[in-house]
Amino acid sequence: MWLITASGAVRTTYQYKTHAGASTVHNRVAASASMNGPRRLVTNVAVPTLTSGHRALHFLPDRVLIREGKNFAEVPYQRLELTAEPVRYIESEAVPRDGQIVDSTWQYVNVTGGPDRRYKYNRQLPILLYGRLTIWDDHGLHMIWYVSRAELAEKVAKALVNASSVPPPIIQP
Repeated sequence: MWLITASGAVRTTYQYKTHAGASTVHNRVAASASMNGPRRLVTNVAVPTLTSGHRALHFLPDRVLIREGKNFAEVPYQRLELTAEPVRYIESEAVPRDGQIVDSTWQYVNVTGGPDRRYKYNRQLPILLYGRLTIWDDHGLHMIWYVSRAELAEKVAKALVNASSVPPPIIQP
């Protein structure tokens, strides 16, 4: 699992050739999923959590708690928008054990997609089918998470949609 921290379009022929024929380039950091909530939150339910470095999303029963370093914010499920979709990703690092390889390309490609023979060491790179989970709201939240198994992104999205349709719990004084 990864969190996308920056993304940009490939615009020039040179960029296309040196980025394995990709149409976009991503900067990503390793992420993980767990059932552990924030350390200082005591609760009687498991809290699904997506964590990457100093960022985390904690899916509480009635809202999402967002951690950025030592700062926290909350977003009600009703304000969240999300999409989950399969994406093809050119993997230049180690292939995840559960990843599905769907094609391959060259590290340096020519305009027609074949290997660029000017490079002595031009390795073949696998293209994997990943799941992309995008979570955003209209107040500035925009996070993109990649999952090595495409169907897991869809399952998380369905769980969030189901959570957003549940009315918040009534708290009696």
